[in-house]
Amino acid sequence: MKTGKDLLNYLRIIVVVIVILGGLFISIWRILLWDVINRFIYAKIDTLLNLLTLPHTEVVINFTTITRYLGYFIVIAVPLLLAHNPNLRRKSFWITLIPLMAILFISIISQYWSLVPSSTSKRSLYLLAVSLTGIFMGLELKQKDIIWILEIFSGLIIMISYIMIFLYPQAAIMTRFSVGAWTGVFDHKNTLGNMAAFFSILFLFRLLNFRNDRWPLRLYGVIFFLLSLFILIKSDSAASLISFIAVVFVVILAMVFLKWGYLLQAKQKIIISAICVFLLGVLWVLRDYILGIFGRNSTFTGRVPLWTRLIPYIKARILLGYGFGEAFWSGGAGKPLTEEMYSSTGWGPTLSHNGYIEAILGTGLIGFVFYILFFFQTAYFSIAYFLRERVVYSLLFIAWFVQVMLINIAENKFGTLEIFFWFLLVVAFIFSLRKTLESSDLSNLNNSLSG
Repeated sequence: MKTGKDLLNYLRIIVVVIVILGGLFISIWRILLWDVINRFIYAKIDTLLNLLTLPHTEVVINFTTITRYLGYFIVIAVPLLLAHNPNLRRKSFWITLIPLMAILFISIISQYWSLVPSSTSKRSLYLLAVSLTGIFMGLELKQKDIIWILEIFSGLIIMISYIMIFLYPQAAIMTRFSVGAWTGVFDHKNTLGNMAAFFSILFLFRLLNFRNDRWPLRLYGVIFFLLSLFILIKSDSAASLISFIAVVFVVILAMVFLKWGYLLQAKQKIIISAICVFLLGVLWVLRDYILGIFGRNSTFTGRVPLWTRLIPYIKARILLGYGFGEAFWSGGAGKPLTEEMYSSTGWGPTLSHNGYIEAILGTGLIGFVFYILFFFQTAYFSIAYFLRERVVYSLLFIAWFVQVMLINIAENKFGTLEIFFWFLLVVAFIFSLRKTLESSDLSNLNNSLSG
């Protein structure tokens, strides 16, 4: 009997590892530099065949098929893994989960009115699989385990990116448009910049916890923070750098609040809030000057004219959109706009370059309402978790939220193509929600005992 239980435990561990690794892989696989990766893999296969003195046969690895079946596996495995999780028996948990479930549901069924049903079907599967991975991690893992998993994931990407930059500079460094900007293991400089900003934030928190770590972890944190920050700078992604600076500003404010916030009276808090609002207004007025420091302007490198020209297309399918997964563009509806922009500006966009607009294009106003509700929920529970725990790492989810909200002003990062930043939102929401429910249970228990 004991042997049977041990086997089930080992099997569960294997499934959990596949789910987490598979979910992380699905979240980034569409933005990797596959031309170079495929050449590397096939070269190693040839080398292995030579070593084993085996005949050379044509080996074709279809990562699209592998990823699709991996998505199916996660969709089946996660509900089984969570079958005994106590939070699933809470009515309040399911009620709070409605906006997230609605987003996933609308994304999946949008294949029935999508301009490209096959693409919407595949991309909604990936969104569901990655979301379930985030739900599993948020419900089952401790925060320190989540951080370690993401640090290992980040460290691998950082090291592989540096290797590619030095060994394959013709592929890992841009030679057109933003000449000299690093792309690393990804397909574009902005993609590397977005990820590098996340890496920098993650290892920044390792540095903030400097005094509580042993010296090997301190050295590890410093090295990878500097490596991440250097990649961020070399990617020449202004939006990514601005998002990182904004997160640092939020972290500083939060650290000040942790140290002296309890001394502030209500009137003083109102004054400080007013000053913050005033500073935001100043930043807005000086936006051209500030963006000029980063080599950009208030049109966001031509994005604002694109967004204004998308308004008539949004109105044409205002309620349900054109189908999840950038079906508006791949289905041809955006082709006239692309041609118009190219003829007038020399730039022919094939994406909206804004996560919020892409969400409306994909799932319409109905879907967008649930996105907004989910964002507010994530912000609320992340802030509540920080105010309750009042330690450095409890601020991490707020930092993720700020970064994701900001980079989606200039990029599509809500799961339509790349799903990693959507995954971060799901983890932050589920984990902070779980802690809120557990805190509520503990409070009710204490009240009943004292009563």
